[in-house]
Amino acid sequence: MKMETKNNLKIILIIVGLFSVSVILFLFKGYETALYYTIIGIPLFFIAFAYQYIKQLRTSRHDPGLTLKAQETEKIAYDFKNLHSVARDINRTYGLQVDDIDEAIKTLANKELPLIGINAVETDGTYTTNLNEISIQKIDLDTIDNVAKNINSMDNHLKNKIKDFTDIVSKAYLSYINTLKSAGYTVDPSASRLQAEINNKSLETNSIIENARYLDNITSIFRDIVSSCLTEAKQWKQKAKELGKDVSSIEREMNSIEEIIQSKNYRDFEKGIASLTRIKNSLESIAGGDFSAYKTDLLSAIGKILATVEGKIDNDYTQKLLILEERAKRFESASKIGELQQIEPQIIPTANEIVKEVYTTLKNNETTIKQANFPQRFYPERQPVEKEYDELLNETKVKAYPEKFSSLLKIMIPIMEKSGLKAKIIGIYSKIENKIKSELDAKGKVTVAELKVKNPEEFMELYSYFHPDALYDSFQKILTTSLQVARKLYKVSVRVLNKDNLPLNGAEVSLKLDDKIIKKEVSDNGGNAILMGLSKGSYKLLIKQKGHKSQSKEIELDNDLSIELKLKEVPLGEKLCQDKEESLQKSLVKFKDIIQKEIDSKKFILSTYDRLKVEYSPCLLYLWSKDNEKFKIIKYRKDYMVYDVDALRKEIETLLEENIEVGKKEKIQELTEGYLSAPLPVEEIIAIIEGLKKEYDYYKNIEYDSKLIWKNS
Repeated sequence: MKMETKNNLKIILIIVGLFSVSVILFLFKGYETALYYTIIGIPLFFIAFAYQYIKQLRTSRHDPGLTLKAQETEKIAYDFKNLHSVARDINRTYGLQVDDIDEAIKTLANKELPLIGINAVETDGTYTTNLNEISIQKIDLDTIDNVAKNINSMDNHLKNKIKDFTDIVSKAYLSYINTLKSAGYTVDPSASRLQAEINNKSLETNSIIENARYLDNITSIFRDIVSSCLTEAKQWKQKAKELGKDVSSIEREMNSIEEIIQSKNYRDFEKGIASLTRIKNSLESIAGGDFSAYKTDLLSAIGKILATVEGKIDNDYTQKLLILEERAKRFESASKIGELQQIEPQIIPTANEIVKEVYTTLKNNETTIKQANFPQRFYPERQPVEKEYDELLNETKVKAYPEKFSSLLKIMIPIMEKSGLKAKIIGIYSKIENKIKSELDAKGKVTVAELKVKNPEEFMELYSYFHPDALYDSFQKILTTSLQVARKLYKVSVRVLNKDNLPLNGAEVSLKLDDKIIKKEVSDNGGNAILMGLSKGSYKLLIKQKGHKSQSKEIELDNDLSIELKLKEVPLGEKLCQDKEESLQKSLVKFKDIIQKEIDSKKFILSTYDRLKVEYSPCLLYLWSKDNEKFKIIKYRKDYMVYDVDALRKEIETLLEENIEVGKKEKIQELTEGYLSAPLPVEEIIAIIEGLKKEYDYYKNIEYDSKLIWKNS
């Protein structure tokens, strides 16, 4: 309810009350008493009431000027604290010098604010304010307005300083980038991002928030650049460390850069840039003497990888390797070792992509072939490469990588090409099959020349396999229906054995006519291979098997023929040395002591021993063991091992005497592991035990099979 309404009601109630008193007096005291009360009492009451009412109005009247002054001083106190907070944060975070603003703020706090009733107290770099109402009542609005103008002027001054400061920081970062670039660091693509951010900045904005956001953005990008350059420097440092150089001072300087990267103060980055430049110069100086050798090693690695795939694989990755090779050739002085070191980490990943592509193609081809219902002899055989493939992908040393790359790709590329050809033939066989059938239906025969397709012999052999009524003569290169076969065709059955009369699986059996191979098969698990569809005549039979000497035989064919041939193993020395025996005898002189020391220490030595890192280390071991009768060289997994026969023989004697019990069967592998000095294969252990049984009656009750050993009573 409004104040005026309340007052009106109060007056009405008083009047009603006064007249009610008059009526009561009239009724109980008489006319005269009531008249006196009405003429004298009521006017006196109204005079007293009016006096109190006027006094109340005068004391309760609101002063609008006082409210305005309180609001203005509250706003000034808020603006003052905000101004000080922004100036302090910008200074601490980005390094903007605000000494003039600090002085002005202190003057405000100590002199001007107290004049308008604001008490400002600084504690730990932060201002708190409280208002004095009595002082505010006494001050005039003009004084308050002057203080507000001073704060507003300081705020505009700070905004202009921050705006100008963003330009200074932008130019400083661009200057730092040029310094890093000149020192040989890679600054793109982050440098391009920074330049774009600077170009997109609104030059007109005075907003503290927008300018602070801009500083955050360009500082974040620049920190990424410095961090990337530091990573680059660490790679160079690691290379220098691998070369045996002292890099302790460089490592200390790198630690200080790690701390600088956490800053947002552009002046701190100046120290970091100077440190990175010094590090680059130091590393160039340290590695100067090794630059030529390092460059030669990198070029040799790239060259060997490219030579392996030359003329066989041409894709984006081989092109990238060619580009890396050209870049490496352009660097002529030690001052470019940094750029050269940037090439090294790219070599292995790029080459691995080539290997992955070949492997994927090979596996896809094999999947296509396996899904087709084609004769088993149609599938190209290959040795497993999965283990070597995984090992290559895990190789990290550039020096060791090219040799492994070359060895694996020399196996994989021919397999890929063969399987690729077979996969293509499978893909179009049905189409060619229809063409052959049409020709046979029309003429009863088809010649290779008439088929007019690549690899026509493959298609004709396949057609003969799937159509028993058709016969392919590989000599005449003609496919005929059974009704058109005018002459008798024969077959040659070959069985291939080793020196122990055991069948040889995987032997290549070929038949030549006029020095040209006309038939080729591979022996199965029983050592058998059958060459079919042969005409009467003279042929040359050729048998090949890895690790064995090839054998040939002239045959006269006028009927089906069965032949059994034995292949002799290639002597170990010939297998390992490959006509290098004479030249390696000279190298053996400097390795003799190394081999002897390792044998004396461990009782055996492997061809992969790290101090025998030469191409023909198995041959060196063979030559060494040939001159030392008490040592024997054997095949050990994919390597070769030379072991001390007498020492291992004695260890096996002790093992048999102490660990073999009557009737208890033991696994040979588990029994000997950790007991024998050398990790001999089971078959070698059995050979030694067999020798002991022949020499001593004591061991005749020792029995064994391919896995277990026991003693009979």
